[in-house]
Amino acid sequence: MPKHPKPDITAVLNVHNEGWMSYPSITSMNSSIKHAESIGLSVEILVIMDQADAITEEFVNYNCLPDTRIEHISEGDAAAARNYAISKAHGDYIAFLDGDDLWCTNWLSAAYNEASKQDGLFIWHPEVNIYFGESDYLFLHRSADDVEFDPEFLIAQNYWTALSFGKRTIYKMFHYSAEDLSKGFAFEDWQWNLETSMQGVLHKTVSKTTHFIRSKISGSRVKIHTSHNCMIKVPHSFLERIKSIETFIS
Repeated sequence: MPKHPKPDITAVLNVHNEGWMSYPSITSMNSSIKHAESIGLSVEILVIMDQADAITEEFVNYNCLPDTRIEHISEGDAAAARNYAISKAHGDYIAFLDGDDLWCTNWLSAAYNEASKQDGLFIWHPEVNIYFGESDYLFLHRSADDVEFDPEFLIAQNYWTALSFGKRTIYKMFHYSAEDLSKGFAFEDWQWNLETSMQGVLHKTVSKTTHFIRSKISGSRVKIHTSHNCMIKVPHSFLERIKSIETFIS
């Protein structure tokens, strides 16, 4: 059971076989939770172990904060793991963290402060992503209401990472689509970002926040999806919208 009947936030950590790499992720999650609690927010911790190996489970058991809820599943799919977490979360808001990435200390508190000011369909992302590991680079998120935001570009490239923050009710409205390598479909976060954007969800950034994303040249799901020449499922209505724009321009 959660520490509070209805927590403000459910912090979801998805782990698989990250091993020692889960330690800095757990540490960053703990720091962000403590910072949020210091300003009066209640946070429950939900760890989803999807086919997790023994060493990853050991790091979680020894390093997560007290009262952490741990759920074991055998899906082997990021979309299914996220959907399962959503079904088990109690918080008004959900925040996702993958087992080898890191939050900045003020992520939960800053995201909650922004989200609680807004009514409607909003999903929140950090302002900056710093990629580290086998390749290092900086990636800036852009809010969907930015004048330079191009919604059609979403079929060519993902605008936002999977480490989002938003109301639990929104996540329950829009499930993540499972990958299907046999048919060449994957990238559950990109697919979800496209589908929610089409349904009127506004993706925005939280100023002065950063996520740290571990880049892996080999073994990552993104690399596997790319090697299979995977793509997202572009809804027919989206294609019709682009077709109408092209007809108008011509």
